[in-house]
Amino acid sequence: FYSCPLMGDNCGHCLSNDLFFHCGYCSQKNECILLGSSCPDTILVGINDITECEPRRIESFSPKAGPIRGGTIINIEGVNLGADRSQVDSIKIGSVNCDHQEDDYVPGSRLSCVTEEITTGILNDNIIITFKVGQDDNNKFIVTSDDEYQFLIPQLDPQPASPAFGPLSGGTNVTIMGTNLGIGSSRSITLAGETCHILDEESISVDSRNITCTTSPGNTTTIRGQGAVTVILDLMTLSALGFDYDNDPTISEISPTFFFKAGGTNFTITGQDLATVQKPILLIYLSTRQNQETRATFDYDNPIRSMSCSVVRDSSMLCAAPGLTELDFANESISVRFGLLMDGVTDLLILDIANLTIFDNPSFNGDATFSINPGQTRNLTFTGSHFYFTELQVAVRAGTFTCQVVKITNTTLTCEVEIPSDAREDAHDIIVSIGYFEENIGTLQVNGPLDQLVFIVPAFAGLLIIFIVVFIVIFSIFYRKYKQKDEQNDRLLFELERLETSVAHECKLGFDELQTDLDELTGDLAGSRLPYHDFHVYILQSLFPGSKDHPVLHELQLPSQKKAQIERTLKDFHALLLDKTVLLTMIHALESQKGFTIRDKSTMGSLLMLSLHDRLDYATEILKRLLSDLVRRTVEQSYAKLLLRRTESVAEKMLSSWLAFTLHGYVVEHIGQPLYLLFKAVKAQLEKGPIDVITGEARYSLNEQKLIRQQLDIQVINGMVETEDGLQIPVKLLDCDSVSQAKEKMLDAVYKNAPVSQRPALTSIDIEYRKSSKEGVILRDEDGFNDMDYGWRRINTLQHYTVSDRAVFRLIPRQDSPAPGQIFDYTGSLMVSHGHRNRMISDAEDGTRVWHLFKQHDEDPRTSPYMSKKMVTEIYLPRMLSTKTILQTFVDELFNGIFTLSHPPISPSQLYTPMTTMFPQATAAQLSYAPGSDSLPIAIKYIFDFLDDEAEGAKVTDADTIHTWKNNSLALRFWVNLIKNPEFVFDINKSAIVDSCLSVIAQAFIDGCSSSSTRPTINSPTSKLLYNKEVQGYKSYVKSYYEEISELPRVPEDMMMHYLKNLSSHHIQQLKNSHDFHTESALYEIMRYIIKYRETILDALRTAGLDSKAQILDTIIHCTM
Repeated sequence: FYSCPLMGDNCGHCLSNDLFFHCGYCSQKNECILLGSSCPDTILVGINDITECEPRRIESFSPKAGPIRGGTIINIEGVNLGADRSQVDSIKIGSVNCDHQEDDYVPGSRLSCVTEEITTGILNDNIIITFKVGQDDNNKFIVTSDDEYQFLIPQLDPQPASPAFGPLSGGTNVTIMGTNLGIGSSRSITLAGETCHILDEESISVDSRNITCTTSPGNTTTIRGQGAVTVILDLMTLSALGFDYDNDPTISEISPTFFFKAGGTNFTITGQDLATVQKPILLIYLSTRQNQETRATFDYDNPIRSMSCSVVRDSSMLCAAPGLTELDFANESISVRFGLLMDGVTDLLILDIANLTIFDNPSFNGDATFSINPGQTRNLTFTGSHFYFTELQVAVRAGTFTCQVVKITNTTLTCEVEIPSDAREDAHDIIVSIGYFEENIGTLQVNGPLDQLVFIVPAFAGLLIIFIVVFIVIFSIFYRKYKQKDEQNDRLLFELERLETSVAHECKLGFDELQTDLDELTGDLAGSRLPYHDFHVYILQSLFPGSKDHPVLHELQLPSQKKAQIERTLKDFHALLLDKTVLLTMIHALESQKGFTIRDKSTMGSLLMLSLHDRLDYATEILKRLLSDLVRRTVEQSYAKLLLRRTESVAEKMLSSWLAFTLHGYVVEHIGQPLYLLFKAVKAQLEKGPIDVITGEARYSLNEQKLIRQQLDIQVINGMVETEDGLQIPVKLLDCDSVSQAKEKMLDAVYKNAPVSQRPALTSIDIEYRKSSKEGVILRDEDGFNDMDYGWRRINTLQHYTVSDRAVFRLIPRQDSPAPGQIFDYTGSLMVSHGHRNRMISDAEDGTRVWHLFKQHDEDPRTSPYMSKKMVTEIYLPRMLSTKTILQTFVDELFNGIFTLSHPPISPSQLYTPMTTMFPQATAAQLSYAPGSDSLPIAIKYIFDFLDDEAEGAKVTDADTIHTWKNNSLALRFWVNLIKNPEFVFDINKSAIVDSCLSVIAQAFIDGCSSSSTRPTINSPTSKLLYNKEVQGYKSYVKSYYEEISELPRVPEDMMMHYLKNLSSHHIQQLKNSHDFHTESALYEIMRYIIKYRETILDALRTAGLDSKAQILDTIIHCTM
C-alpha cells in the first residue's frame, strides 16, 4: 500500500518517485495524485517534467555565516530543489564554490554543501544553486537565496579565557571571549591541550562574543601564562595563550568548627592553591540517624549548600555557613560533616579534617531597657543561653550607635556604647547580629538635655578641679621633665602603630595584588631556574664589588722575552706564600705601613683568598691566625665590640671572602629563592607606581629621601607585547612611564626570569606602538619632538604618544645610530648594576633642563606652582608604612630562612636550578652541614666556635660582646651584603631606587641582629621607625638562633679540613672551566704591593729569623721587576 500525496509534498518531490508508482503532479490541485485521478489540468509525470514545476525557491539555510578558511556545512531548505542529486550542477556563494554533499540530498526540498576557503577577506553574498535537467546544457535553471551568507574572520581576545586558570581535576566553567565565535557549523575548544566541553551550544548565535565550556581533567600543570586556548571553527583554528592548569586545591584547617542554626558564621578555611577555583561552595552533610553507639551516618547525597565562598588569597578563603532554620534540636548541638564543591576536585567533596558542630540559635532573656545621657559611655549587659560565639562573630547596635562587645561568657554578653554629646533624645532598639541571626534584645533610651540649673554646681566644681589640676601640673612639671624624651618616643611609636592600623586596608589590597604577581612569578619559576650567576662571576662580585674589568680577569700582558721568566718566578712566589710564617710576616709588615690604605688591605685580602682558592684549608689557618691577632689588638684597645664591624684589615676582608667561598652552596640551596623573591617583590611594588628617571624618586619607596611627595594622577595601561612568533604577552604599564621604562617592563614580561645578560640591551631595541594592523609608531625618550616649556624639555612618556589601554607593541631591533646629543635612552630605573649613565638635570648640549614627572625648581618655592603640591610628612608616611607592610611577608621569609636550623629539604635541581656551569645540586663537596644539624652550614658553626674560643682566650665574658662578634662576622659581613646586593648572586639589573629600598631592609636586618636595647627617637631615621616593631622580634629570634648553634657539637678539626679540601677541588674545577680567572694575575697584583714595600718586608723577614726566605723573596722581586 502506498499513497501518492504522502510520497510527494511538492512538485519536485512527487516527480522524483519511480514511474512504477504511477504518481503525477496536478498543478491546479497543487497535489501529488495517482494517475487516472481527476485533474482539471495536465498531470505532470516523471523526472523530465521537473522543469514544469512551480518556481523554485530557497526558504532558509543555516548557518548564516562561516569562517573564511571554509569547511562550513550549509544546510539549505527549499521547494522544488531538483528531483535528483544529479540535477544539482553547482552551488556557489557569489563566486565562491560550495561543494555539494550528495549523501545529504533530499529530493526537491533539502541539500547541503561545504564551503571552500576564500582569499579575498570578508565576503557577503547570496547562495546560488544551478540545476541541470538532462544532458542539454541549455536546459538549466537557477535558484538564488534572498538572504546573504557571510564569510567572517573570528578572533580571540588578548585575554581570551575567564577565569584564566583552573584545577587539574577540571570542572571549571570557562568563558571564551572574542568576536564572531558563533559562526560555522562545528566548533571545538581545547584549553592547555585538554578538551573543554561546550555548554548550551544551541543558544550560540552567529554574533556571539562568548562561549562557555567546562574543562576536562588535565594531565599536568602549566607555567602561568603559557597554557594555550584553542578554538576550532570548521577549518579555522584560533589560538592564544590564556588558560593554565594549576594544582588542585588542598585543605588543611577550618576555623571555627561550629556555627548556629541561623547560619552566616564566617569560616576561615586554610590550605594551598585555593585561588585556583573561582567560586567554591561549602557543603554541609546532616546526620540521618544515630545508632546505639552514637555514631552518626550522614546524608551525602543531599548536601546543604552555602553561597559562594570568597577566596582571600591562595592560602585562605572565607565561607559563610548556610542557614538551617527548619532543623530540630533534640540536644544542645548536632555534629555534621562538611566538604567543598571546588569545580571538579572530588577529593574535597567530603573532608575528614574536622567535624562541625551546629548550635541552636542563642536565646536572650527579656527585653532589657537602658538609659544614657549624651556624651556618656556605658556598659550594657545581656543575659541568655547558648552564648557560644566570640567577640569577632557578634555585633550589637543601638539604632545608629555601635555597642562594642567587651566580654562574653556562656550566659552573659557585655558591650560598651558611647553616645555623642550632640545626640538627640530618642529610644533606640538594641539589635544583636550573629551571622544571619538577628534579634531585638532591648531598648536604649538617650535622655534629653538637662536643665541649665543642673549644670551650675558641676560648673563650679569643674573650675575648682581645673585650678587643682593646674597647680598639680606646675608642681610636677620639673619632676616629669626628665621623662619627656621617653614619653615623646612612646607617643611617636604609638602614632606609627596608629598609622599602620589606618592603612591596613590599603596594605591588604596591595599585598593581595603583589601576592598574585609573586604567585605568577613562582609559577614562572616552576620547571625553570633562577638566574644565578656563574660561580666565577659570583666570586668576582663578592671579592671585588663594583669591579667590571679587574686585572685577575685577564692574562698577564708581559713582554715576550720576559714572560716565561716571570711566570716561573710567580710559581716560586706562590710556593713561598704557602709558608705560613712567611705569609703572616709579610701581611703584618704591609699593615704596619701608613701608606698601605684600608682599600689596599681590602684588595690584599681578596687577592690572597683568590690565590689560595686551591688550598682553602691552608687559607683557613692563615685567616684564624690573623683573626686571633686582630682580637688581641682590639681587646687591648678596649674596642672589643668594634671587632669585625668594618673592613679595615686584611683579616676582615679575608673573612668576607672565606664566607663567600664556603657559603655559596648554602645560598643556592636554601637562601636563593627567598632572596630572589624579595628582590622581585620590591621591584614589582615600586613599578606599581611612578618612578622619576631624573631624580630616582618613586611613589612606593621605602627610603624617605627617594619618595615622590607630589600629587600625580596616573592611568594603568594593560598592553600586549607581540613577539616574533605571533604570541601576545600581557604587560602592565603606566601612562607616565618613560619609553625606556616601558621598554624595561616589556623585556621583563617577554623574558620573565631569564638572565639579564641573555636579554637584548635597551639601547639595541625600539618599541613599535601598533596603532593598527598596518600602522606602527616608533617610541623614544627623545625624538626631536619632545614637549618644551620655557627652557625645560620633558622626556617622552606613553601619554605623550597617546597610548591607549589594551595597546599592542612590538620590540624591534634599532635600525639607526643616532648622532650624539640627538637621541637618548633614559633607563627608567637608573641602573646601578650595568653602568648606564645618569642624565643630569641641566643638558649641556642645548642649555635646556630635562624633566620627567616633576620639574626640579630652584627658584623661590613660594612662586613655584609645583612646590605648592608638596605633601606633608603626615600624608606620605602612611604610604611608606603601607609599602613596608606589603613587603613584610617577603622580608620575614628571608629573615626566617637565614636564621633557622630547620630548613625543608629543597633541592635546586627540582625547581630552581642554577646556570649549567653551576653544580646541578648541592653535594657534600659544596655544602656540608654541622654535626647534629641537617641544615646549618659547617662553616658557620666552625667560625662561631672559633670566636667563642677567642673570647675565652681573651677573657671576654660579656655575652653582648660575643653576640656582636658573631653578628659582625656573619650577618653584617655576609648576609646584609647579599641583601643589599642581590646582583652578586643573580644575573639581574638592580635599579637605584630598588637599591635604596634594599638598603632600608638591610638596615632593619642589622638592627634586628643587634643586641643593643637602644630605642629609636623622634630624630631617628624614618627607616628605623618603620621597622621598630619587627626589629624587636628579630632580636629574640637571632638570639635563639645563636644559642641553638652554641648547643650543637663542635666541628672536629679533621672533619673541617677534609671538607675544605673537597671544596677546594670543586672550586679549582669551577674556575678552570670558566677561563675567566687567572691566578698568575692575582699573584702579580700581590707582587706589586711586595715590590712597593720591599725593604720593610725583607727587614721583617730577617728580624723574624727567616734570612733564607728573605733571600728567596729578594730574588723573586728582582726577577719580576
